[in-house]
Amino acid sequence: SVTDPKGNPPTLLRYDLKTEKVENLGCIAPKCGLPASTFDAERGLVYWHAVSTAEDAWADELLVYDLKARKVLFQGGGEMLDGKRAFMRDLNGRVGLSTKEGGLAFYDPATNKVETTAVKLPENAGTKRGSELRAAARPTKSGVIFGMTGAGRLFSFDPEKREVKDFGPNFGEGDYTAVMALSPDGKFVYFVPGAHGSSSKSGTPVVQFEIATGTRKVIAFLNEAVRRKLKYNLGGTYNLQIDPSGERVFLPCNAPWSAPPPPLVAGPLAPAQWGVSVSPSQVIAPVGSEVVITASAPEEMIV
Repeated sequence: SVTDPKGNPPTLLRYDLKTEKVENLGCIAPKCGLPASTFDAERGLVYWHAVSTAEDAWADELLVYDLKARKVLFQGGGEMLDGKRAFMRDLNGRVGLSTKEGGLAFYDPATNKVETTAVKLPENAGTKRGSELRAAARPTKSGVIFGMTGAGRLFSFDPEKREVKDFGPNFGEGDYTAVMALSPDGKFVYFVPGAHGSSSKSGTPVVQFEIATGTRKVIAFLNEAVRRKLKYNLGGTYNLQIDPSGERVFLPCNAPWSAPPPPLVAGPLAPAQWGVSVSPSQVIAPVGSEVVITASAPEEMIV
């Protein structure tokens, strides 16, 4: 969805990759912004946080759009929901969202309703941010979902048992983290703390969490290598993807240029490599090897 410069409500656009045609599906949420979404490809449903701009309305609602029927199936839940940024979808298609009471509510596509639960997310006393859901990975084969609170507390949630396990601060004392991803083999969860500009303070660590043991390991500290080669600090990231082989992770980082990009710098890569896309540059940080940076477009990279 897109919002025009004048601040009018978001317009939903449909782009066909084969025909390259764009279709305007109209404004699906008048008087609302749509800051976060998740897509259920199996059921053809798109979920948004619909944040109202009206003073007399609820601040955060769930909006569910049916791609096949091309209509809004559900919009509501504002009396209980809070968070505005993340979703937690289980193997049955139920979608979890933060509540105003620091817990979880779930939308069930089978009933088309949002219902609260007794589940409470981990608290982190003394921090500016709260216990709202801020990020979640896709569920493991057993159905367990790993998530992150706004205060940077790592936890797991078992939807069937309705149990939360608190793993404590994600890194150090805990830092704001906007995205996390499960490895293709389901053994690890990856994340980069400090999404909103603070990642460089801790060296922009790429953290690997081993599910079987509950241990954390930093695969690479990216900021020093990027600062040395490109002369700027990494601010943080709001996106992270793992390739199908599980060998590389790609993520765009907030990092404004203060000068034109430097010349291409490239080198050999280890067999098992850790890739990070830093727009407009590319960083490849092989495990146990020197970080390699290119200032070219991804398709021009020397791999």
